[in-house]
Amino acid sequence: MRRVISAGETVYFICNANESPQCVHIDARTGRTLARLDPFDALLTPTPFFEDGWVCLSPNESLLLLETEETLSKQQRPKELAVSMPLECVDIKPLQFNALPLDMGELQVAGTAFRDLYAPYACEEAYRANGFESNPWYMAIQYRDEWIRRNQFSKGTGLRYTCRFHLDYLPKKLMMAYESRDVFRLSINGRHTDNPMPEKWLGELNVAEISRLCTLGENRATLSCERFDIIAELNPLYLLGEFSVASPERLNVQRPRMLAHGDLTALGLPFYCGRVRYRYRFMLDEAMEGGLLGVPAYTGTALSAYINGVLIGQSFSHNGEELPFEAPMYPGWNEVVLELSCSLRNLFGPHHTEAPLRNSAWPNAWRQVAPRGSVPVSRYDCVAYGLSAPPVLRLCHLHKQ
Repeated sequence: MRRVISAGETVYFICNANESPQCVHIDARTGRTLARLDPFDALLTPTPFFEDGWVCLSPNESLLLLETEETLSKQQRPKELAVSMPLECVDIKPLQFNALPLDMGELQVAGTAFRDLYAPYACEEAYRANGFESNPWYMAIQYRDEWIRRNQFSKGTGLRYTCRFHLDYLPKKLMMAYESRDVFRLSINGRHTDNPMPEKWLGELNVAEISRLCTLGENRATLSCERFDIIAELNPLYLLGEFSVASPERLNVQRPRMLAHGDLTALGLPFYCGRVRYRYRFMLDEAMEGGLLGVPAYTGTALSAYINGVLIGQSFSHNGEELPFEAPMYPGWNEVVLELSCSLRNLFGPHHTEAPLRNSAWPNAWRQVAPRGSVPVSRYDCVAYGLSAPPVLRLCHLHKQ
């Protein structure tokens, strides 16, 4: 994508959505150079172009470039590098609650029961039972108030949507996130929950504390309303807490597992969408000024690096790279932290499709679910994420010019 901004400078945004490296050719105007533009601090750094104007991007890598007349000197690398400092892994920890989507359940509406029904399809059936061809809000716009004025449903037109979940472990704090609290009432095992907590999850979803209503073994979460409402769109529920999920095929809630380098979706976090902190430490006999931090290959959205609490850089290259840095380090123990940002892809899907969907998303992608019975309802399509290995740290005394 190419844009000319108000100052007459040209900005390029290049994204490789393929699963293999791709190269692109860009011609800069005479007397100008193309520099990498950091969107976080607006700093310009030289771009690693080949001499003939080609640049290659790793899978899922993006690059923001600015055509500028400035003369950029390459970022100075530290001199007199010492041997690699051994890093001790202190812990690997998710920084937010884990999540388990509940998107398959039983719908009861207008005297009919539908089993193993995907939440968006349950929503369609609920609208059909109340006189609509389908969910009117899905990929459509109402004319004036043609739908709102029909919102005069009588008592007994409501619905019940029940999802089951299995607890092998009961956390001290277990929560359920759901939408449309003004329409639906949430109950767990037949007992109504208290009013939702004041804070929202992901900015929009209501959260109810449900620990006291749950038991070990099978549990039921039910959204219900006595009177149908035009805004009664059914969506998945989300179980939240400090727990592990057995696997994307066996959705039992278990005790939190110890995390390691590699694919975190196989270690109890298949649907996790927050940040994961990798913490390391190293010992110094004397103060040091800077060095190089070798960031390993990773899968995820982005990676932020800290030395003793100081942000030294962010990596968007999933194949790994070296980050030159200057940060105070002292005699004794020092700390390196890498924070991996995950995405909402595994949480929201789309899941239950006959073939996995990659590198694309559109509203109807969530309507590509295989017909009931052709694909196990427990099959969730999750993308791997995590750090492949610990970082590599090399330190030095910086010699500034």
